[in-house]
Amino acid sequence: MIKKKSSRHLAWIYIISGLVIIGIIAGFFWQNIKYELVRRKLSKAISGKSAGLYKLSYKNLVIDEVAGNVSVEDVHLETDSSVYLQLSKGDHPPARVDISIPKIVITGVKTPKALLNKELEGQSINIQSATIQLTTGKQESNSNKSILVEQIYKQVLGNLQRVKADSLNLHNITFIIKDPETGKIIFRENGLSCGLSDILIDSLSQNDSSRILFAKEISIRCNSLNLNSKDKQYKYIFSGLDYNSADNLLKVGKILVEPQLSESAFAAQYTYSKDRFDFTIDNLSIRHIDRFALFNQRLIADSIILGNSSFKIFRDITHPHDSVDRTDNYPQIELMKLGLPVDIRKLIFAKAFIEYKEKNPKSDSSGKVQFYSVHAVLSNVTNIAASIAKNNKMRLDFQSRFLNKAPMHAELIMVLNNQDGDFTLNAKMDGMNAVSINPMIEPLALAKVDKGKIQSLSYQLDANKMHGVGKLTFLYSEVKLILLKKDNANNKYKTKVLTTLAAGLLVKASNPAKGETRVSRVDFGRDRHRSIFHLMWKSMYTAIKETAGMK
Repeated sequence: MIKKKSSRHLAWIYIISGLVIIGIIAGFFWQNIKYELVRRKLSKAISGKSAGLYKLSYKNLVIDEVAGNVSVEDVHLETDSSVYLQLSKGDHPPARVDISIPKIVITGVKTPKALLNKELEGQSINIQSATIQLTTGKQESNSNKSILVEQIYKQVLGNLQRVKADSLNLHNITFIIKDPETGKIIFRENGLSCGLSDILIDSLSQNDSSRILFAKEISIRCNSLNLNSKDKQYKYIFSGLDYNSADNLLKVGKILVEPQLSESAFAAQYTYSKDRFDFTIDNLSIRHIDRFALFNQRLIADSIILGNSSFKIFRDITHPHDSVDRTDNYPQIELMKLGLPVDIRKLIFAKAFIEYKEKNPKSDSSGKVQFYSVHAVLSNVTNIAASIAKNNKMRLDFQSRFLNKAPMHAELIMVLNNQDGDFTLNAKMDGMNAVSINPMIEPLALAKVDKGKIQSLSYQLDANKMHGVGKLTFLYSEVKLILLKKDNANNKYKTKVLTTLAAGLLVKASNPAKGETRVSRVDFGRDRHRSIFHLMWKSMYTAIKETAGMK
């Protein structure tokens, strides 16, 4: 009996020992072939549906089945140039993406599914310091196809049936966009971070309306984004960008439109007079964004809010004006021609400063029209037909302090989808000391107010892209105007000596006068080479001079 027990015991020892040896051999075998299996499976999956467009290479693949972790270094996903050249012969060649990643770490991987069921499932994918280079494909302007990034996802998915991950985290990413025709870099940004959560890529999820880029939620952060204008005259700087799809909110800490030349150097670059812009916007936010519309190249949002802002425009009119026909450049007409479908309920300027500065050839100096403490709301900003059918008027409500002296309110109503460019302007300004306008009119009009009081100004204009009619009521009292000329020797202004009338008698001193209030009628033809703002200002200025008795 003892012998039998001993024999059975010995047999179990042999069996267990044999299994251990087999396990060791199998483990050794798996450790040596699993990387080749994964490599072949992964490479085949990526190149399969992309018709061999993409090639995958990497080093130091480490798979830990027990912990469910995978790490791989020096990953390169590159397009095969010969295959891409063949595909590019079609009318709409595909986009191409080339990716270089120093290291990828994936946790919670279920390896057997990837090999047996053509599925890849994990908890998190972490990518650091990758470079993503995108060469855009030619797209039809009215295409209803999936957006560009989804097309790339589908190409890379290849023969895999399903990819699932709790999160994808990308940190310190360099993103490059190249022109498909010239191969030149048209956009480059460093330090981009992006997070996607609850990712699912399969045959059903691509049509899941609750997902964007196959993820339930997306967050994007960028410390700084710098772009140059095509003519190199401006640098566009965006800092503190933060988008979160869960809140449907995009925030930008600061936006700068930064001219690269001084006012005089900028003007010297051009034969004709040209506006020079210098803009600063703090704390911009786009709220309640329709994220699905956004990722399908449509901007639909409840509101865009700009915090403290400064908008400075300079023009040197010592240079001649160009002969460009601007008949159709009214804001409401330009909005309809915009390539991006837009529907924004309100665009709000919470607190802004606006300055238009013009250098006059007669005075050889610059005058400024300034608006302080601007609060403006532009509502119903849309070029989408269904929204216009409900409301075809875009309205600007503008409140400010003119020259930081007189409260001013204006309402501009522009008719959308109207080829005639119809609009209505109503503006009112309260009283101020007339002497306060001297810094503006001395260089612009070579005139000076010696004394007087402005009580109010009321202006109404009905216009289209060719003509405007309306009326102006300008109330003032005891205004004395002196005409000036430039003393070039001392770089100062001095009183202009007139041969017939005294300079101070050129203006009707008051309105009303002798119990009668003068109201000027406006009938003004638009200069087709000028903007909508020129029509509004010039027609008003002409009426003011008529009221005051100026020629």
